[in-house]
Amino acid sequence: MTDRGTHAVVASLAGLLPAALGGMLLARVLASGGSWNLAASMALGVVCAVVVMAVARARGWDVVIGAGAISLAGIVMGLLLDAKWNSVDHVARQLMGQHAGLDLVSATMQARTIVGGMTFGDLARAQMHLAAALMLFFAAVGAGFTVRSRLFGRLLRISDTM
Repeated sequence: MTDRGTHAVVASLAGLLPAALGGMLLARVLASGGSWNLAASMALGVVCAVVVMAVARARGWDVVIGAGAISLAGIVMGLLLDAKWNSVDHVARQLMGQHAGLDLVSATMQARTIVGGMTFGDLARAQMHLAAALMLFFAAVGAGFTVRSRLFGRLLRISDTM
């Protein structure tokens, strides 16, 4: 591996912290049931890319690949944490939508019964759907555009002169 490639790998490892924190935050965003998941995915990609670029002090394609991979790892971590932390809430919301007049307490108790019989692998497989693929795509696009954008390149050059 070349010296530049080694530097890109080390810089990518520095991006693991924002990816992990972003994954946890993404799990909370998914718990809200809002439509912020694609924007949060792109934001996670941007933040990971900025950290990787700042450590690597470069903007090459190896940095794009490293930032994209770290961003994707953060998204997958967020989806898995969502499956672990929020499955009962998701099922309770579905039950309340299907049965008019079902209150939150009853729906949560029924959801715990349903989810309690599932393994983590089953929960994770249920979480992977088209929206998850779109989230992965948006994170990779956010990371790639950030690393290759002129704005962040200028910020990198300005920070080098300070």
